Amino acid sequence: MIQEIKSVSDPTKKIQPVMKIGTAIHVTRELAVHAPPKPVKTCGPEDLFAIRLLNTFTLLHALILGKPVEREIPVFGMPLDLGILIFGKIDEINLDHTTGMITLSETKTRNSEREPRPPQQIGHRLQVMLYKRLLEDIIQGKMNWRLILNILHLKSEKKFSEAVQKEIICSGLSADHLDLLFRQVTAMTAALSGEIVLNVEYVYQGTKKTFLTRTVEYDEEWLREQMTDFVHVWTMRKPMLGAPVHEAWKCHDCSFGDICEWKQARIPRRNTDGTWTR
Repeated sequence: MIQEIKSVSDPTKKIQPVMKIGTAIHVTRELAVHAPPKPVKTCGPEDLFAIRLLNTFTLLHALILGKPVEREIPVFGMPLDLGILIFGKIDEINLDHTTGMITLSETKTRNSEREPRPPQQIGHRLQVMLYKRLLEDIIQGKMNWRLILNILHLKSEKKFSEAVQKEIICSGLSADHLDLLFRQVTAMTAALSGEIVLNVEYVYQGTKKTFLTRTVEYDEEWLREQMTDFVHVWTMRKPMLGAPVHEAWKCHDCSFGDICEWKQARIPRRNTDGTWTR
């Protein structure tokens, strides 16, 4: 693994203690299967994106070569023709080398050994389905590569820096620009053609052990409906809604509660005449 870009932290975002514990558990699980990322000097956005693509290849290729499990696999793409570019990380992929079956798992840590309520599980189901689609698009070469390059303002023929080219060669590839790297990655990962099973694994933070695993059936029609709804909110074609009454507890743990316009609009305010309005 090579060190990836880290997003700039948002000063308005509060990191909840349970989130810190969850992050620590994920890191521990990742380091149990491969070495920590190493930093590589880059010289531009093409180098940085090459690192992301190379990390995806390195982990998937390790599975092809016989490794049974990999964790924190970067994926990206423009799934379902929704017109948006999505980046994510698959928590875990297991490959049964006897049957060729792939198990894609997402790990959700919890501060109790209680099964999440059905509304919570909707997001978990959506995530594993979305990651399945992103993974399949990568290994089947179905990504809209040209559009992705245009969105990110990347030059497909620009030569990589010497340091990045060295890492590519060490990974068993020989590309010196993004177009060639993409073609080689999709060709080399196409061997992951087995059936993909989806799991959501719930881990108790107190013991750091799995207490429940749920298998998720892939439903592309449902996934498309859900994602279309989200895209309409993200692109401001649909107003943002707060949590429904049965999920109001989320507002207490929300990292953006202090700046939530939807929440602020519902706080009663006292008028100059002594009356109250919402």
